[in-house]
Amino acid sequence: MRWTDTKPVFRFRADRFFSVSGLWFFSTREKKDFGPFGSREQAETSLSRYLDTQSIVRYLRGSDPTMSPGEESAEHLVARLSEALV
Repeated sequence: MRWTDTKPVFRFRADRFFSVSGLWFFSTREKKDFGPFGSREQAETSLSRYLDTQSIVRYLRGSDPTMSPGEESAEHLVARLSEALV
C-alpha cells in the first residue's frame, strides 16, 4: 500500500518472487534479495512488511528535509514514528 492510497491495495510484481531449492525469496527495486522463506506466502508477507517499513522511513525523512539517507539509526526512526502516531 502506498501512503497515498485510501484503502489497502497490495501490488506485487510477479517477478519479485523466486524459488531456489524449495525456498522462497523476494527482490526489491534496488536489486536486493531477501529470504529464504519457507513458502511464497511468507515471502509475500515479508515483502509487504518491507514495503510498509520503507514507506514509514520515507515519511519520516520527508518530515525533516535536512536529514540525509542513512543518517538516523533504526532506533531513532522508531522513536520518531512513535511520536508521529501519538
